Amino acid sequence: MRNGCAYPIALALAAVLSTPASACMAPPVQPPSGQLTDTMHYYPYLAADGRYGYADEQMNIVIPPSFRSAGTFTSTGFAVVEDEQLRYGVIDKSGELAIPFQYRNVYLQVVGNRTFAHTERGYINRFRFWEWRFLPGFSITGGSSDSRLFDTKVKRAHLKITVLETNQTIYSQRISTGAGYSFHFGIHPLDSQHFLQRNRLFKLTDRKVKLLARNIFDKVDGGLLLQQRGNGFRLIDREGKPASGTRYRQADSLHTAINGLPLSIPVSSNRYDDACRAMVLADDEGHQYIFPDFSKAFPARIDAVAVHGVAADTVVRTARLISGMPGTDRFMLRWFNRQASRFEHAMVDTAGHWHMDPPLDNTFTVVIPSGNIRWPPAGHTIPDEALETGWRIVAYSNIADKLYEVTIKRDSTKRMGVWDAGAGDWRWKPEHHYIRCLNLRRGYWTFKPGKDSRYGLYHLPSGRVVIPPKYHDMSADGTVSYYDEKLGYTRFYVNWQTQQEFREKSN
Repeated sequence: MRNGCAYPIALALAAVLSTPASACMAPPVQPPSGQLTDTMHYYPYLAADGRYGYADEQMNIVIPPSFRSAGTFTSTGFAVVEDEQLRYGVIDKSGELAIPFQYRNVYLQVVGNRTFAHTERGYINRFRFWEWRFLPGFSITGGSSDSRLFDTKVKRAHLKITVLETNQTIYSQRISTGAGYSFHFGIHPLDSQHFLQRNRLFKLTDRKVKLLARNIFDKVDGGLLLQQRGNGFRLIDREGKPASGTRYRQADSLHTAINGLPLSIPVSSNRYDDACRAMVLADDEGHQYIFPDFSKAFPARIDAVAVHGVAADTVVRTARLISGMPGTDRFMLRWFNRQASRFEHAMVDTAGHWHMDPPLDNTFTVVIPSGNIRWPPAGHTIPDEALETGWRIVAYSNIADKLYEVTIKRDSTKRMGVWDAGAGDWRWKPEHHYIRCLNLRRGYWTFKPGKDSRYGLYHLPSGRVVIPPKYHDMSADGTVSYYDEKLGYTRFYVNWQTQQEFREKSN
């Protein structure tokens, strides 16, 4: 699915075109099944004293409880654990430390057959005097209990990504933490061998992780990458090699002509600007491409009349999104119809001719960053007779192939369900206040019957409730939260297949 923002520099679009894909926690790129370790069957285990260890499927303790918290093992045999001093580290399948307890944040990511440890270590640097903080409470009369004029303890963080199998560092940066920052400086897999990390392209080889290219702006349609070079851009393949000799420059306007009269449409990649949201890249011959679609150029001239007799000039000037439709010769324009006081969509092909209906052999959706579909209207996918009287669809999103998560409302009552467009019926009738996909591949969902209800577990392929509503939260990794009046909130692992709770019950 085409994301709502370009990866390294956050190109924010109000809506994007996409081909159908999973909107529900697509599984990470995993190693071949023959390389899965036995730690895939080791589960976090909560002892009665509140400490965590690990147990196998038969509830035999394999790593004694000694941690303040413990995460699930990766397919490569590593897990994040926390000690009593609130420091995080990583253990291997034998329980030995692979990363010592010295970090305030650690998370693991598996790509191919490698395990990447993302770590954050906090520290104080008193020598960065330009970052000292003035203390407004300072008083020479002794009115403040703090007699310091400046706080010289500059809080810093060391962010690092390490390959656990080889101890290779692929990213290391020290930053100040006072202004806030995002810890998720993560890895974005392209396939089982290639990935992006920030603006760099890497490849997994037999011996090490190899850096192939820098200044990667983002992925484009067709599997290529857009690389920034000076003031321009070029397309490269996943090996870092140029895909062509064409160079592109970013334009702040999209140019076309109507009845021979030139028309310039201001565009912007900033979601807060009033300009039409699009990123336009022009080549040396003047052809204009709408990122991320480089398969076709925007027409240099378009027909004067667009849809239902509306002037093309009106549609183009009020467009708030222009994007290429994947696999077609058309572009989608989302424009505001002032007479009807609503947004509508129209299509123009590379020859400049207008269309209302999408090609029959092409499936696509227009979505906003939250994943909800804005076009086609829900009625094109879910017939009115599928809803009971008084109910209306307020949101729907594509889950996988022809499955859609649907939210309906009647007055102030909300219900959610799953619609199967292939079968033309509900796969899961909208009977619950809230549902959320936990694991698409295995078909597990969590649900809440009512607004104030607890969470249960539902298996979509078999259509049965696996665990009735009993937990206060359920996470995709199998961890649940449970409230007990005596013990308060506790977190522990639950095996979805067997419903076994991995905890020692207190007397």
